Amino acid sequence: MNKKLNMAGAIEKAATLKRDATTQKITEALNKLKKSKKKLTISAVAREANVSNKTIYNRLDLKAMIDEAINLIADKKKAKDEKPSLTKGSMTQTVRIDKMRTQIKDLKQEKMELLEQNAQLTDMVLKLKREITEIEEKLYSQATLKVTNLKEKNYD
Repeated sequence: MNKKLNMAGAIEKAATLKRDATTQKITEALNKLKKSKKKLTISAVAREANVSNKTIYNRLDLKAMIDEAINLIADKKKAKDEKPSLTKGSMTQTVRIDKMRTQIKDLKQEKMELLEQNAQLTDMVLKLKREITEIEEKLYSQATLKVTNLKEKNYD
C-alpha cells in the first residue's frame, strides 16, 4: 500500500515537472515571437516551443496566455491606428477591462448552469442508488424464496 502511494506521488511529481517545463517552453516561445515581430498564432507558438497544437488547446492556462498576448498585440495595433480621445494605453486597458468583465459575466453564468447540472446529476445518482438497493432487496428475497422452496421439495 505504501509503495503505491510513493509511486503515485512520484508520478504526480513527474507530471508537474513536465507541465512546468511545457509552460516554460511556451513562455519563451511567446517572448521570442513577440521580439521577432512575427505573426503571433497558437500554431506559431506551438512550432516555436516544439509542442503540439493539441497540447496548447488541452491546457487552458497556456491557451489563455497565448490569447492574452495576441489580444494585447491587436489592442496595441488598434490603438496606433485609431486616435482616441483617451491616451493609447488607457484605451487599450479600457478595452481589455471590458472584455474581461464580459468574460467574468459569461463564466459566472456558466458556473451557475454547471451547478444546476451538478445538482440534477446528484439527484439522479441518489435515485439510481435507491433503485439499485430496491432491486437488490427484491433479488435477495427471490433467492431466499427459491432456497426455501428447494428445501421444502427435498424434505418431501
